[in-house]
Order: sequence, then C-alpha cells, then structure tokens
Amino acid sequence: MLKKMLAIILCAFCLAGCGGGSGGGNSSVGGGDPKKEVQALCDQYIKAIEQTTLEFSDEQQKVEDWSQELQQLIIKYKAKYETITENIEQEKVSKGAEVYKSALKAYSLYWVNLFDICEKQVAYELENKSEQEKKDIAEKATQLFNRQNQLLYEVENEYSKIVKGKPALVMGIEGVNYLAFSSSKVDIAITKVRKEEGAIGSNPFLQQEPMGKFVIVEVYMKNNQKDAITVDANSFKLVDSEGREYSSSPEGHMALAVEQDSKAKGMLTRLNPNMGTSFTFVFDVPKELPGLTTKFEAKGGMTGKPTLMPLRPIKIETVKD
Repeated sequence: MLKKMLAIILCAFCLAGCGGGSGGGNSSVGGGDPKKEVQALCDQYIKAIEQTTLEFSDEQQKVEDWSQELQQLIIKYKAKYETITENIEQEKVSKGAEVYKSALKAYSLYWVNLFDICEKQVAYELENKSEQEKKDIAEKATQLFNRQNQLLYEVENEYSKIVKGKPALVMGIEGVNYLAFSSSKVDIAITKVRKEEGAIGSNPFLQQEPMGKFVIVEVYMKNNQKDAITVDANSFKLVDSEGREYSSSPEGHMALAVEQDSKAKGMLTRLNPNMGTSFTFVFDVPKELPGLTTKFEAKGGMTGKPTLMPLRPIKIETVKD
C-alpha cells in the first residue's frame, strides 16, 4: 500500500532536495514591506519544499522493497520538512505578511504529516499489522492528499493578494474549481497532465514515438480581450529549474489529434472574445525531466505576455476570501 501511496506522490508531483535549503530562521525579510517579505518567503521556501520533495522522490526510487532502509529514508525527509516548518515559524515578518507565512507553514506541515503516515505504513507492513490497521492509515493518507491542493491554493492566494493586490484567479470548469493564471487578459487553467513513454496515436501510420517521453498537457483558456486571439502550440513551453525551454511536438500533437478525432485543439485555433474552450499540448522531453520543478509557460495568444504555472492541475474544493 505504501508503494501505491508513494507512487501517487511521484505521479502527482513528478509530471510538475534539502537539498537546497531549509531556509534561514530568525531573519527579517523585506525590511517591513509586506510585498517584498512575501516575495522573499515564496522564493526561499517554495523552492526548498519542492527541492526536498524532488530529492526524496529520487532516493525513494532506489528502494525497491519493504525495508528498514525505506523507513529510515522517510524519517530523514520528515525531519527535513520539520526543519523547514520551524524556520518558517521563526521568520520575522510584518503584520501584513503574517497570513502568508501561516499559509506557507501549513503547506510545509502537510508534508510532515504525510511522511508521518508513510512511516507508520512501512512499520505496519514490517510488523505484519492487521489489514484494518493498514486500511485506517491509507484512509488518513487519502485525506492528506485531498487537502494538498487547497493548501497550495491558500499559499498562492495570499501571495497574489499581497503582491498583486488581488486574489488568486479561480476558474470553474465543468463543476470543478481550478487555480488559474492570466496572460494578457486570457485566463488559463491546467486541467490534466499525463505522461507517455511509448508511442501515441491509434493510427499505425501516424503513430509517434517519443525521443524521451511525451508530456501531454490539457488546459482550458478563456479570452477576455476585445478581439479574437490565435492559440498556437508554439506559444506554450515547459521550463525546467535551470531555465531550459522545451517546445511542443508537432508530430506528437498530430498523432494525438488523429486519435482524438481532431478534438485535441492547439494548432492555430482562433478563440473569440468572451469564449473559452479546452486545448491539448504535447511535449517530447527527456525521460529524467522532473515535473515538480518544471513549469508550464503559457501565453494568451501569439503576442501575449508569458506566465509561468505549476505543471499540474490544482483543484480547489472551497474558495475562501
């Protein structure tokens, strides 16, 4: 069961170690300016959280069975997250940045709780605990996973309210709320991300094999401009932690479009004002490209200003403002 749980972690965040930092405690950030403080906290701790999770993912893949080694690995990374959480708590911020710091602390503490559940799961397997005890732990893990998106939204929401002067953008798509981003008055939300290491396309003559792996990103876009825009796959990229850019794959998109009976919009599609629809973009990237620290760069039309988004859908259960 833990392998399934840890696989969920990898699938959820490795499509998007402390390695790089638990953050420096007891320091004043931004000199009393809430906007600068929040920007500094975001840059310092979000990177530390993502890098630590990525490092754990790399280490966990080396452990193939239920073992004391795996249990110790989980304990190690739980301790790293506890350190990050403690340092967030110790940061001196002005009153205007307190709510953001609280949201950031809650997001980091989520990982502490998750590793605690994973540690118990391993112990239960090693000690041959009852199936009911294992089921109870798995249910608690599911509750944590369901809470993650909401916590991440709260971090983004507080950041946006202080730094941008407005709440985070939320789009309701087919009855589900998604965290969205805006580029030149075009709202964009990722609704699905999946990877394919084999060929895509149902037509044997048009199937396409990746050089590395395919990352397929489905987004919903709404045009709030006064004029129609042209949505083209070349306006969208993946950007890794070192700033390397990965363009879309025309061959991969064509193979997918044939498979989906041309429903995979994304190649020179016109979108009129006050209208929204779904688009699919295909990227051929190295197999080792991690999703956690990779971003999705999107432009609202061919001349839009680029915006960077986490490479995963962020569903929000409740919106609080």
